[in-house]
Amino acid sequence: MATVPEIIEELGGVTVIAHETGIPLTTVHGWKRARFVPRWRVPTLVALATKLGKPISESDFPTERPGHKDAEPIEAIAPASAEPKGSSPFPARSGGKIEQVAA
Repeated sequence: MATVPEIIEELGGVTVIAHETGIPLTTVHGWKRARFVPRWRVPTLVALATKLGKPISESDFPTERPGHKDAEPIEAIAPASAEPKGSSPFPARSGGKIEQVAA
């Protein structure tokens, strides 16, 4: 199985894929950096591969993000029950005037 960066290069690179598919360049670049393409986007890349005569199929793409299944759950980082303590130090708008929020 090829890596996503290898597949992207095989298809002509980030710029070619973006131009040929209409997918934003920053999106394609993000896939290359993340080494993962969302499942719903894979058929578009397979169609491009077919158009370019490249032997790439859906099974060539990883089905999971690298390191994703071993990543720490978001709840361990910021539990859903965590609430901000105190009030905001930033001014709040009220009735067209800016008022300072009590600390």
